[in-house]
Amino acid sequence: VALGKGSPDAAALRAEAAPLLAKWGRADIPAALAGRLGEVGSAERLGPPASDGGPAPKRGLAGLFDRLRRSADTNAVTETSGRSGPEAAPQTSPYDRLPRSLLDVAESYYAVTMKAATPEALARLDQTSEADPAWWSDHGPNHVRNIVENMADIIKLAPQAGLIAPRDAARADFMEKAGGVSAALHDMWMKDLTGRGRKLHPSRASREAFSTVLDKAAADLEALPMADGRTFSDILKADYGVPPGEVSRVTREIMAMSYAHSKSNVPRETLNDPAKLRRAMVDVTTSRDGATAKIKAEEGVTTESLPNELAPYRRFYERGGKDEFDSLAFDWVTSNPKLAADMTDLSRALRIADALRWRGSLDFRGSQGSNIGIARLGDEPRTYMRLSDLENGRTYMVLYDSKLAMGEANIRTAQMTADGGLRFAIESGRFGSPKGDAKVAEGTAHVIYDVYKDYVMSFNGVEGRPLVVERPRDGSPGFAEKVVEDLRALAKADKDPFFARDIEARLAQGTLSIKDAPAEEAGLLGIKEKVGGLEEARFLAARPYRPNAGSVDALAKVIGESGVDASRISFKHALEGARVLELKPGEDLLTRGSPPGYVYIPLSEGLAV
Repeated sequence: VALGKGSPDAAALRAEAAPLLAKWGRADIPAALAGRLGEVGSAERLGPPASDGGPAPKRGLAGLFDRLRRSADTNAVTETSGRSGPEAAPQTSPYDRLPRSLLDVAESYYAVTMKAATPEALARLDQTSEADPAWWSDHGPNHVRNIVENMADIIKLAPQAGLIAPRDAARADFMEKAGGVSAALHDMWMKDLTGRGRKLHPSRASREAFSTVLDKAAADLEALPMADGRTFSDILKADYGVPPGEVSRVTREIMAMSYAHSKSNVPRETLNDPAKLRRAMVDVTTSRDGATAKIKAEEGVTTESLPNELAPYRRFYERGGKDEFDSLAFDWVTSNPKLAADMTDLSRALRIADALRWRGSLDFRGSQGSNIGIARLGDEPRTYMRLSDLENGRTYMVLYDSKLAMGEANIRTAQMTADGGLRFAIESGRFGSPKGDAKVAEGTAHVIYDVYKDYVMSFNGVEGRPLVVERPRDGSPGFAEKVVEDLRALAKADKDPFFARDIEARLAQGTLSIKDAPAEEAGLLGIKEKVGGLEEARFLAARPYRPNAGSVDALAKVIGESGVDASRISFKHALEGARVLELKPGEDLLTRGSPPGYVYIPLSEGLAV
């Protein structure tokens, strides 16, 4: 159902909404709403809590859509089902090209992460965000798909930019598949959403590569067809010279290389030294890495493995009844320069692919369908997160008083450029007061510094590459300059003097620069005009909605049960002038960047983002 420009009450509604739109457009929260949110850093349901009227019904979005569909009158809804039309074309993203058996295992882990990332859990993250810059990514299913696809892009871009050596087509294809595997597995143990779990997750993911749960996935990976018609294992044998009897063992070790996405566990000097890298991989496989050893000492664990961590890695090293782990484990890292170089460069790519994850107001998307931004409570800026609890259908808003969280929300985009540099776009520089502006600027600098460190600690020879900070499009004078000053201060305060020297050198050489943001994202203006016209034509072609009392009451009840306070909404009047449209399978409803003008209420299942 679309309520748009053609509605009879559109002019009156616009006039009534103008003051609110103006306030929200400046990222304000009305005082009445702010008063209902409770203390900063807490989560409160927007609507009566479940305890007021009994527990909310346990249902997901599919159930909500089903209730809406069944409660609506027949003149208002045309049933739309993807099953009734032609099958959609199969997806061909780098993620979907990985073995399904591997994705099934990985997704089972990331699903646990998503389930644990409840609104209540996210509300507590304000206490840990300053020490853990990566917390904004919930490390659920959306995150892993994002990083797999980022990996494919970085593997293509890095050789073109001269960050890594170019490869022939077969090796490049092999690197994409192997890199996708590392990306799919790298955060699987973030399902332990504790401080202990975060510290151990790279080590656990690496050891998980040898577990029996991945036996079928590893076999399917070996048999995976490559672009030239050969299989993954064929290329290992023919192009990299891996003996046939060692292919299964080397495949597992390649899967275990996701460990190197951790800059703290595998610093750049370790990546650059094959002997050190092999030692690091042997140590993590045998639970002798620093993070695991520290936890074992703290918890008094005397066995090799931590409790509930019994990956049988030694089965891959038995030769003639003898354990040959010491001689065989990751031997290719030091004895096979071609394979070692490709897997090491994959680790470099994974680190920056992870750093350039979806973030900021433009691209952030949590597995709970959440979005973020910055609000003002008086003169104080706060980060807000809006999200829905898929278990009970309730809607939440969480506020955070954290500079780093504000920086995450204020970074519009973070990208690697064609010349191998970094570009950061800033959302805004106006936050109500000099104090508020300074607070958000410092947080913005923190996020840029975090990505910058990942970048320079991954690739060699990046010291002269451009690092561009774009001014906000709202023309905020001096904000980007304040961000760069704070970036400089962060580098000076870092215990590693390399970063201060590098930032100062960049400023002197002009490779750290401030530029005006382009008037519009490249190609987006034409998309906006095209999509805006399509939406208007679609609205005019849709049939009028004629609500009856029963369907309106049912709609109000379902929405109210989802946690939204609908007591002040007259659904009968709100839906006057609305129209009903039918989407065909594969048809786009909205495209990012399309101009606001219509409100859509889904009345059936099948919508995907």
